[in-house]
Amino acid sequence: MSLSLSMTDTAPASTELTYTYKLHISPHCEDAQTVVAFPGQNPVSFHFEPVERDLRMGSVLKIGRKSEKKTPMAPIVLDTSHEDAAIAEEGVDVLHKMYIDWKRAQAVASSITTPVEPHIDFIAFQSKVVSRMHAELWVSDDGKVMFKDVGSSSGTWVNRRRMSPAGKESRAYEIENGDVIQLGITYQGKQEDIFKSVVMKIFVTVQPNNPSSPDPFRSHL
Repeated sequence: MSLSLSMTDTAPASTELTYTYKLHISPHCEDAQTVVAFPGQNPVSFHFEPVERDLRMGSVLKIGRKSEKKTPMAPIVLDTSHEDAAIAEEGVDVLHKMYIDWKRAQAVASSITTPVEPHIDFIAFQSKVVSRMHAELWVSDDGKVMFKDVGSSSGTWVNRRRMSPAGKESRAYEIENGDVIQLGITYQGKQEDIFKSVVMKIFVTVQPNNPSSPDPFRSHL
C-alpha cells in the first residue's frame, strides 16, 4: 500500500494544505542477518525504546551511530535545525555531548534525491555495526516517504533484501507500513549490544496540517 499523496487531488490549491508524516519506529524481534551462524543459536538484535518522529517535505531524518562510550540504550534523537552552524562545528560538548558532523550531514543532504536545504534530525544508536552516517529518511516532492543507505560499511536490509554493497549509496526505496529495516550485521557469539544489528519496523501515519482550515466534522453540522 503506497503512502504517497497527491497535493492537487486531496485539496484545492488555495487551502495550502500541508502534511505531517508521523514515523513510528519500534524494535523488531525477527532473526537478524549475522556474520557467522551457529546451529541452535538465534541472534538478538540491538535493544532500543520505540521512537516517534515527524517528517515534512524538506526535512531529512538521518540514522547513524552514537560515538560515545557511555550512552542510554535507547536511540538518541537530535534536532540541530535551530542551532547555529558555528556552534555545531565547535564540538559535541556544546550540544549535550551528542555526535554531530554538520559538514558531512550537509553534503549528504545535498544529494539529488534529498532536499537541497533540509531540516535535519538525527537518530543515533550505540552499535559498532552501524556506521556513523548509515541511512536517511525523507519525504519526496510527490509525498512519498523515502529511505536509502548512504554508503554504510556494514550494509542495510529492507525486508531481508540488501540495499547496496558496502560503502556504496543505495537507490531510494519507498517506505510502506510494516517494512522491516536492518542496519548492520550482528556478530554471533557477542552478547553486548554494541555488536548487534539494529532491526526496526516502521509505520507511517499521514496527518493534514492546516490550522486555518475549519474542522472537517464541524463543517457538516
